[in-house]
Parts: sequence; C-alpha cells; structure tokens
Amino acid sequence: MSDLEYCIEGDFIEDLMGNIFEIKGFHQPQNEIVCFIRYHPTDSISSLDRQKINLQTNKMQNYQKIYELSDKLKYVRQNYPEYEYISEKYYFPLQAVPNCRIIKHYKPEKFLCSSHLSTQESSSSVQRDTYDFCKCLSELSQVPLDHFGVTGSTLVGLETPDSDIDIIIYGFEHSAKIRECLRQIFENNPSTTEIRAYNIDELRDHYTFRVPTQTISFYTFLKYESRKLHQGKFRNREFFIRFLPFSDRFIYAQRNLFSTRCIQTLGRISLQGQVAGDQNWWTTPSELEITNVKILSKTDLKEDYLQMLKENNLELSDISSTFTLRGRFTENVRLLEHFQARGSLEVVYIRNQQAYLQLSLGSHPEDYLILQ
Repeated sequence: MSDLEYCIEGDFIEDLMGNIFEIKGFHQPQNEIVCFIRYHPTDSISSLDRQKINLQTNKMQNYQKIYELSDKLKYVRQNYPEYEYISEKYYFPLQAVPNCRIIKHYKPEKFLCSSHLSTQESSSSVQRDTYDFCKCLSELSQVPLDHFGVTGSTLVGLETPDSDIDIIIYGFEHSAKIRECLRQIFENNPSTTEIRAYNIDELRDHYTFRVPTQTISFYTFLKYESRKLHQGKFRNREFFIRFLPFSDRFIYAQRNLFSTRCIQTLGRISLQGQVAGDQNWWTTPSELEITNVKILSKTDLKEDYLQMLKENNLELSDISSTFTLRGRFTENVRLLEHFQARGSLEVVYIRNQQAYLQLSLGSHPEDYLILQ
C-alpha cells in the first residue's frame, strides 16, 4: 500500500483477508505496522456478530470482535502466525502487519468529513450522535472540527446500536479548550443537558467492570474517577475522549523511536510516591514525573533485577515516571498529589541516552494507580 500514512494510536488498518486491527502506540518499525487484532471475518451467524462490506469481495460480511488481549494473541498465533512480532528490543508480545498486506488505513480525523454523517436517513444512530457530539463540542470550544477524530467501532463501520462514542482530539491546545468546556459543563451539571458526567450508579457500574478483582475499594475508585473529564454521557450514550499532544500525525513519525529504543522488564512492583510533573497527565500517552518513591512490594521482581540495575547504574529509588496508553489510568492523580501504584517496572534504553526506570500501567488486570 504505497500511500499508507504514518499510523498512530486510534487508527485502524484492514488486511487482505478482511481482518481489522487497532494501532497501538506511536512508534512503528519500517515496512510494517504494530497493532492488535480487533475484528475478524466469520461465517457464523450470531446476535453478537457485526456486519460490514468486505473490501475484497464487495459483499456483506459478518465480523466478530475479540475483546481480551490473551484472545487476540491466541487468534493470531493460530491463524496468522506471520503477524506475531518478536523482537529482542521489547519484552512484551506484539503483532504487526506488513504494509504490503494492508488494503485500508482508517484515519479518525478523516471520518467527520464523510458527507453521509449529517444525513439522518443514511447514517446509524451512533454515527449521528457522534457527529452531533463533536459538533456541539466544536461550537462550545471554538475548536474546528478538523481537529476531531472518530475511532472505535464507528470508524470501521462495525458499530452496534449500543456502541459508545469514541473520539480523539488532536493537539494539546485544542484539547485544553475541549477540557475546559467539559469542566464547566460537569461543574454546572444541569440534569437536562445532553452532555453530562457519570452519576454515582454509573460509576458503580464502571467500578465493577474496571476493578473486577476489587483490589481497591469503591470509595478509593470514586475519589479519582468522579473528577475525570475525558468520559461521560451524551444523550445517555457513553463517550470516551483521547487527547493527543500533536495535531499532525507526522510529528510522531519524526519522533519515532522504534528502532533506537529498547524496553526490558524487571518484573512487577508496588510503590507509593508523589507527582512532581504532570504536563501529560491527561493526554495519550499519559505520563507522570514522580518523586519521593517508596517501594511497597518487590516480591514479583525478577531474580536478576539487581544485576540489571547495576549494569545500568540504577537503583530502585531512581524510578522517575509512570507511563500508560490506557484511559483507566489517565487523570487519576495530579501535580503534588500522593499516590499508590502497581505495574510493570521497565528499564528504557534510548540510543545515546542514559537508561531510566518507569512504571508501566495497563498490561496486567491487577495494575492500579490510585490517589492517596
């Protein structure tokens, strides 16, 4: 695919067999795209199946969604083992589709330009709500619609009547304006508004879904989850917003570290600390600078973690940041606040730079980042 533009988080691609993959991260290898499978064609007929036109056959095709990461890894391993991406630079499992096997690149920022969105007869209720939500935020914030993107199932034409509104705002300044509008709406909180924050019952449902192991209490969950601005309801349909720092996707291409970076794990760790820098606490990726780190548990670290630290002239107390691509860890804590966290402790090597330690969140169901 000669005109394949640089892929980033929120994009989707479709391969020659009709499989649809979601792009992960902002760093890409040459000639292939890092991603995870999200939907695959199926001959079964089920109430859970979704339908869209198969780009190869030009006929209606049933699709199944794969939810869990373990199921995504299993499906590709069994059906498309050539998509498994094994690299000595990265300890975690990846999938990658070669550029030559990609037949469509779904770009969120192009979706709202589709003429059918404003036509009630030819668009789904999810598409109409998504368009109206973006238009409403655009008018309130004075952020042009060309800085909005639509992602998720709606982007690839596989939404259901119950699908969420899943959008992206491109650019830090544009995102800040959108967030200020949402803050004012949520604080005023009129019961008649189309845009509103979650109520207590809805947050309880989120707690059940996001903390199935109940590793933290509902009260602890409520302290940080109730103040988030990137999620809520529009016309009683859930919405989720990702805020990307840069407006131009090619800025990410210029910052591509895939071939010059290496990430190794030291295992899992629990710690407490304080937020020393929060410039990107609400963006994707979400990152925090941390200080006053105290280790709470290191029983799940690798046996040779001390040797790995020594080789890089590091100590456990040198953990300097947290990192996540997952919305559930975004906006949890802010500047100067104290927190507790559990995740994967990683050594990050970037060519010609000193290695550093970060706590990565989102790869394990028992990860957490909570306000103290």
